[in-house]
Amino acid sequence: MSQNPDFTRVPLGDGCVVENWLKKNSAREVGLVMDKASVNRYHAMLNGKRLELQERLDAARKQKIEASLSEAKDEGDRATAALAAEMTVAQQAQTESLIKVIAAALRRIDEGTFGQCLNCGGEIGSKRLEALPWTRYCITCQELIDGNG
Repeated sequence: MSQNPDFTRVPLGDGCVVENWLKKNSAREVGLVMDKASVNRYHAMLNGKRLELQERLDAARKQKIEASLSEAKDEGDRATAALAAEMTVAQQAQTESLIKVIAAALRRIDEGTFGQCLNCGGEIGSKRLEALPWTRYCITCQELIDGNG
């Protein structure tokens, strides 16, 4: 198969089987390639989301420092401040986790495996990637992992 500069190959499974199959079928028809414009769009979406989350995380950390500097006056204020701090810690952990997942998706773009399910090796549907560009699994595998399948 000749390399088309307008496309990036998304490898799947056993390379020999895929290569032999591709010689007989159009790579575009089997969904094993993603055009560079799509890859670039997903890259921009992921980078934008990562920056947004990092800014939110930085703001939450700054707010936490400022909140710790102001002393609560009574027991009710202290309880409210403790609850808010707990929620902030949980939100920060969730945000940090999502940043890591997004970084992994950006690495998959660099490696040429973006859009490939990490479980079965199949293609992740474009609608799923549009909704969750950092997703690691196709919908079928995600449902199996979640116990809904």
